[in-house]
Amino acid sequence: MSDSVNRPDLDRVMAGLKDFQCETVDHVFGRLYTDPDAVSRFLVADEVGLGKTLVARGIIGKAIDHLWDQMEQINVLYICSNQAIARQNVRRLWTGGGTQFQHATRATLLPLRIRDMRGKLNFVSFTPGTSFNMGHRMGRREERVLLYHLLRMHWRVSPGRLSNMMRGNVAPEIWRAELGWREKEAAARLDAGLAAAFRMALDSKPKLRQEYDELSVRIGARRTHIVGEMWERRCALIGELRTVLACSSVLALQPQLVIMDEFQRFRSLLSSEEDTSRLARIVFSFPGVRVLLLSATPYKWYTMASTRSARITTRISARLSGSCWSMTRQECVSWMRPSLSMARRSTTQGHRA
Repeated sequence: MSDSVNRPDLDRVMAGLKDFQCETVDHVFGRLYTDPDAVSRFLVADEVGLGKTLVARGIIGKAIDHLWDQMEQINVLYICSNQAIARQNVRRLWTGGGTQFQHATRATLLPLRIRDMRGKLNFVSFTPGTSFNMGHRMGRREERVLLYHLLRMHWRVSPGRLSNMMRGNVAPEIWRAELGWREKEAAARLDAGLAAAFRMALDSKPKLRQEYDELSVRIGARRTHIVGEMWERRCALIGELRTVLACSSVLALQPQLVIMDEFQRFRSLLSSEEDTSRLARIVFSFPGVRVLLLSATPYKWYTMASTRSARITTRISARLSGSCWSMTRQECVSWMRPSLSMARRSTTQGHRA
């Protein structure tokens, strides 16, 4: 795609919006950027079909226009629950003008994609399951090939043992064939700055090298059946290496605006108690970053007055506590519970809120 970019045409961006959508765009933009008491995160929650995506497009357009003369590069990060929805919505959110798109990019593959993001305006799409939740999974082949290339150059270990370690459950002959051409491609596209960041991050975790040395001796270069404890330890090691690579990579992304679509589905991503929040917190904690949360409202507010509401209130509070990172989860829930309970009583019993 061409590197030439044009400033978004705000009249065109806002043209298809209804009055209530335009008012939402103006209000959210002000709260995020221009109000004296501007905030860093804002939640837009509405029923399905009322145009949250169009509202988000308007906010993106105004944000880019606002930042255009202030930033040499503007990176917008779109986080969605699955790749199919991401591909559908990413073009609908586009504000025009030669934007560089990266669809459903994994954080671990940013070192191979960052060269395509040298334009003025870049739009990157992540999905939490592939980009943030490392767990003990071994990831995709291209991720392990990239790790193989980076580790072989930095650790100076036996290529045969390292290859067998990174093979995963791919048949040895297929892995060897793919490793050749995939590593050449990785070497050609690898960003030197991100590679250096990975090496520095890796050096700060000497236990990973210790675990690799021990496991590689046991697994060797030719073992084809890796089961039991060795399998679990290898999965855990590769998962940790992927996490180090992803964390060091997203530090280079430095987004100015993050869009979280279907926010109500991101319970594990935003929970400060779970490991899946590690990468997300890095992205959302960049200086100056603004986070726009989009959510449908699938919660059952319209119950009978006699219905117990504790579970509903707890679920909503738990979701929103992920956006109150200056508080602990318990502090956020305690702060919000009275207001939620009062709103529910007003709705179900006719009391004034």
